[in-house]
Amino acid sequence: MTRREAEFTDDWEEDRWDDPAELYQDEFERAPRRSSGLKYVVFGGATVASIVLLLGFAVGLWVMRQLNPPGEPGAPVVFDVTAEDTVESVAARLEEQGIITDARVFEEYVERRGGVELVPGRHEIEPRDTMGNIQANLSSSPQQTFQNITFPEGLTLGQMDARLHEKAPHVPAGALVEAGYSGLVRSQFQPDDQANPEGLAFPDTYEVGGNEDALSLYRRMVAVMDRVASQEGIQEKAVEFGYSPYQILVIASLVEREAGPFEEDREKIARVIYNRLGLNVQLQIDATLYYAQDPATPFDVLREVDSPYNTYKYKGLPPSLIAAPSRASIRAALNPAPNPTECDAPTDPNDFAPDDGCLWLYYVLTDEEGRHAFATNLSDHEANVAAAQAAGLLD
Repeated sequence: MTRREAEFTDDWEEDRWDDPAELYQDEFERAPRRSSGLKYVVFGGATVASIVLLLGFAVGLWVMRQLNPPGEPGAPVVFDVTAEDTVESVAARLEEQGIITDARVFEEYVERRGGVELVPGRHEIEPRDTMGNIQANLSSSPQQTFQNITFPEGLTLGQMDARLHEKAPHVPAGALVEAGYSGLVRSQFQPDDQANPEGLAFPDTYEVGGNEDALSLYRRMVAVMDRVASQEGIQEKAVEFGYSPYQILVIASLVEREAGPFEEDREKIARVIYNRLGLNVQLQIDATLYYAQDPATPFDVLREVDSPYNTYKYKGLPPSLIAAPSRASIRAALNPAPNPTECDAPTDPNDFAPDDGCLWLYYVLTDEEGRHAFATNLSDHEANVAAAQAAGLLD
């Protein structure tokens, strides 16, 4: 090396551009850090995607288990569909009865398949069957059909029994009466010492299943009677009248058998009954004579029968209802018509209440449509009876 070269070398200052490795040292060191961050992003995204996929798989598996539950379906159970049912109401009951596990999934499934036309009746469905099978079952003819059977007001339990057997022959004759006397079903208003179930099955139209037995139907009929009577306020008003709810129902049954279709007559007949009970005289209600008697028996013969239902012989109410009262008759028994404010003074010394003011005490048919004429004294009543006889309304 020459002196000049040495001098030049001594004066040389290092520069980062003299060494390429040094030049790119920072860049080479930073690059791996950027690569590491991207790796975390990719890893995190993959993790989230995996979780979403797993959740989606789990949800899908859960839905599939609702649509097609694992294992064998359970033993068939009866599921009732009525004309008023909707997919929502049916789905809710299916879940309640354990036939499906989720009502909303069933609703969504049915909607996605275009809906379902529910067929009323008694369907036999296997719990935890596929939803496709359940939907098909509900939209097909039920294995057990309903039929509407109407029990008119004023029937005895025996007459209801005969009508039930006629309309639903699978129910043996006498089964409804047997259900009533079994003691397995009792009205909430039936006294503990009252074994006679007469009149406690509410007269109405009932959907009777193809395999329904008499006890099941009788239970429903009694429940309706209890509900109707309660709706009319029988517990509260019975106290006001000084009678038990059961006695009010007895009065309602008398009104039912005596009155025609006219509301005013029902209320006036109820008032006559209360007036006679208050005076402690015989009710003299013809319908009670025929209870548990051969209807072909002449009236004069029935008047002489020694029976607690003979209200010509015995005072007070008969020992039980004599027929099934309607809501209208129960309402009349709880809301009797007021007594007249003015009336003719009784002229017959045998009148029940010559000194008790104006009280409705008598009634008799006055036309073929079932209207009645009412009187406050015996003389007026006898005149009404004569008019009814002349019109051929009485035997």
